[in-house]
Amino acid sequence: MAEFSYYETLKKQGLLAQIFPEEANALPDNFKDPENYYYAGRLINMVIAYNTNELTPETAPQSWTDLTDSKWYDNFVIPNPEYSGAAVAAVGALAINYGWEYFEDLRENETVVVRGNSDVAQKVAAGEFPIGMTLDYIARGLRENGSPIDIVYPKDGTVAIPSPVAVMKNTDNMEAAMTFINYILSEKGQKALVELGSLVPIRSDVNPPPNTPPAGEILDQAMKIDWKVIEELTTEINTKFADIMLF
Repeated sequence: MAEFSYYETLKKQGLLAQIFPEEANALPDNFKDPENYYYAGRLINMVIAYNTNELTPETAPQSWTDLTDSKWYDNFVIPNPEYSGAAVAAVGALAINYGWEYFEDLRENETVVVRGNSDVAQKVAAGEFPIGMTLDYIARGLRENGSPIDIVYPKDGTVAIPSPVAVMKNTDNMEAAMTFINYILSEKGQKALVELGSLVPIRSDVNPPPNTPPAGEILDQAMKIDWKVIEELTTEINTKFADIMLF
């Protein structure tokens, strides 16, 4: 799973080891579990993707609320939270901030639901839909490979998702696990994530991918998310989304 709320569930169930990686000293507090069970290894962000053959940075939607406008009728595609932890976070954040009425408006606007974030990005890049809600690094990867896709960080708040790393309590090799955790959190590991995955690093001493804001800037404008609330509401998020968007 991609986000902190699922790791809250694992922590409650007593499945995670309490760990103290040395490299975590370089992380800001909002990228660390206060009880030291998990740490952000990367920052992924739910954004608005658009097809650059159809839209420009000026004509693409600039906010989540723009997407309920009738001009985007049957033109917007989103992932299903039953298949994506990042989508759980995004749907939950939008529902908390705008109410479930927001999704009722999307349904009336004939928003299309597909399985996952990669499906959304591929459909936007292929021109099947001009716009979609997907993860930034997936769209960046397609763009870097020549696809006509770009992204908007919504002005009413990017859904910024610290994606965690942790160690299971019953591991047979804690030493190897901690070597891996420290590598992911290290400057070298973060640079590898940027270069190989087009991911936003969680360390301020590592540059983000080209033409991408650093983590601190993204978080400053991001939608506020209480991960414990998302964890508590996960079942409701999936159920309400399905009731509104799929039936």
